Amino acid sequence: MATIGQALTAPESGWKRINADHPLLSYKGSWTTQTNSAYSGGINKYTMTPSDSISFTFRGTKLRYIGQYNTTSKTPISISIDGVTEQINFLSNTLINSVLVYEKTGLVEDIHTVVVTFNATNEYQSIQGIDIDSTGRMLHPDEVTDIKDLAIGKRIRCNYSAISGFSGTFSGLGEETADFIPISSSANPSGDFYFIMVEDFNKKKILIADRNVQHSISWDTLNSSGLVSGVKMPTKPFKGSLSGYENDEVQVSDNGFISGANGDYVGWKAFDGKNGMGDKWANTVSVSKPAELTVRFKKRKPIINAFTITPPPPASAGSVDHPKHFKLQASDDGSSWVDLFEHTTGIGASRTRFAFSNQHAYSYYRFTVLSTNGGSQVQIGEIEFESASELSNADTTIRLLTGGTMAGDTDNEWDKYIVSSTLNGKITAGDNAVWNWSNNIWSWTSTTRRLTDYPATHRVVRGQASAAGFGSNTSNLTINSSLVYGFRPILEIKMILRIKSLILSGGEYKKFNPGKVSNPDIVQDVIPTMTSNTTPSGLAFASSIYSATFDAWYAFNKKDDNEGWAMRTGSTSYIGYGFTTPKRIIKYAIRSGNIPAELPKSWTLSGSNDSTNGADGTWTVIDRQTRQTWTTIYTEIEYTVQSPGVYKFYRLDISENNGNASYIGLNELKMYEIVTPASPAIPSSWETVSTTLPDSDTFIDKGMDLSVFDRKLTTIEIPMNDNSASGEVLGKGRMFKERIDLNKYIDIKKINVK
Repeated sequence: MATIGQALTAPESGWKRINADHPLLSYKGSWTTQTNSAYSGGINKYTMTPSDSISFTFRGTKLRYIGQYNTTSKTPISISIDGVTEQINFLSNTLINSVLVYEKTGLVEDIHTVVVTFNATNEYQSIQGIDIDSTGRMLHPDEVTDIKDLAIGKRIRCNYSAISGFSGTFSGLGEETADFIPISSSANPSGDFYFIMVEDFNKKKILIADRNVQHSISWDTLNSSGLVSGVKMPTKPFKGSLSGYENDEVQVSDNGFISGANGDYVGWKAFDGKNGMGDKWANTVSVSKPAELTVRFKKRKPIINAFTITPPPPASAGSVDHPKHFKLQASDDGSSWVDLFEHTTGIGASRTRFAFSNQHAYSYYRFTVLSTNGGSQVQIGEIEFESASELSNADTTIRLLTGGTMAGDTDNEWDKYIVSSTLNGKITAGDNAVWNWSNNIWSWTSTTRRLTDYPATHRVVRGQASAAGFGSNTSNLTINSSLVYGFRPILEIKMILRIKSLILSGGEYKKFNPGKVSNPDIVQDVIPTMTSNTTPSGLAFASSIYSATFDAWYAFNKKDDNEGWAMRTGSTSYIGYGFTTPKRIIKYAIRSGNIPAELPKSWTLSGSNDSTNGADGTWTVIDRQTRQTWTTIYTEIEYTVQSPGVYKFYRLDISENNGNASYIGLNELKMYEIVTPASPAIPSSWETVSTTLPDSDTFIDKGMDLSVFDRKLTTIEIPMNDNSASGEVLGKGRMFKERIDLNKYIDIKKINVK
């Protein structure tokens, strides 16, 4: 075990080293940085000015100071831990680098504030590192680790991971996952950053990233992932990278693999975090034997609603071994499977992301490849699952800030928070040390530049040369000359009240478990991926088309891109699909194309059982929508059918579009049916939680929401009584009525359950 005065070039077991240039060490005064391999971590920072200081905050039980012994530092420096001050000496007969000059152990496992103050003039005093517990953590002075502790000006750590040219995923909110993303950002980031809270209003917390978490990314790319207008915080459902078939969180299995020159191409290598760089999964594929990769989640059931496939190198376009026809399936027991997503046209030469609608959590997810682009085996470099954020007690959304339609328009989030706010006096407004808006990086915003000044493709960018910097450029740009365009996310957290109760009965604290279904209905888009108006099945039809490249079936080809159906205005306008057998459609979705003004504004959805081509037969209106607007491109909006029935043909009759005088069109039309009904109900029951008064955590974890008793809005009638001697009272004989939400008034005296 090291002692004071001993050189300690690396931390001992049970410790970890924080180098002198760590971003969470705050330096005040005139500090000089030296680099040399003789220094711990290659960095030595020194001062010769009294009152210069270093401050930092950490969580742990012990602390070591790593510095330099020398022959000139006669005056000790002061180190204060939580207000208790001690002295550190540097004077020695010989110069020693990376030396242990101070140690403190036995601290309470908690957050500690440390201030190091230098006292001498013209005496060389330095720091080369700090050692803390190997399980400890450095914290920013305003940092919190739980969203319940957030307040304006406070910050919380988060991790973001992406590869160049693609948006990524977030994880570890409140955790220390990795080193920080550079403040100059990165094209392929994999690190931490801070969300800083700027607003707390009506149970909604708004936080903004303290840097561009990714650069060299276009507005169009962010928009295609839904990040411009807002999506559920995209996260990875399991952390880390597999180095075998199983870890603490997941277990991977495959139905075969191939051996090659670089070893066995086993299934877990599709989840090793290397993005296909030298590692891959390979397996044979035939009509009778699809290739399968299964992931079992051991601790929790995530809701998977997106995944990304990276082909192995070399990734040539149309490689015969790339997957062409594949499915993502799910199961609760590993034996009974449902299809969540199906794709039939391959992945191309680069990383490809697929998103789909899924609201159900499963324990098992299976990636099934039914065919390739022609090869006898499938090869996949990496599969990355995504899920919506599962923060307890909160609903989270990630999006871009608004930026103002023109210079001088300050009614937007960028000007309100980054340019003008001091965060209740915690920072200097617009401080680059807080917001990191420089480094020749513009931040994309969600705002379109004023159309009278610029084309409709121009999106507003902010920052770059000053906090108030304003500009714009076309939405497909990633780099313009020496300037790059970046992603700075805003996080909205909508808090959900945690008011939980238990019933005390017979000396026992109990909760009521209401009857419920074990699994909800499973709903899927039941229109197949069409490759013509009649293949692979059914009939795509429209009242007319603009040209063959905008034929009806393009609205049902599942590509979610620039393709779609379009026609000229001025005549009957409808598009529809005929199934081979009648279906009970309960909801439908319309996806916008790249010209929102062409999109339907008012329409009816009708069904028919006696039509043969969509133009004849008797039609029954089952849903009606008016004044529907579209503000973003490639955005899907779902509608619930008001009067569903069982019909073979369905038709969307459009009476009005959003203003385009020449064309009516849409990108995709999807129709959803219940493919697996909900399972039988679980009977209600009473559960004893404790025989003694539970603590607050037990109330939150095990308590019940009294809404289980379904105490609805009730109209109370109260007569106005005559309380005067004379009997002449204003309002005598009248009734006072008021609607009262009984859930807000807990006056239950007795509960009898039979």
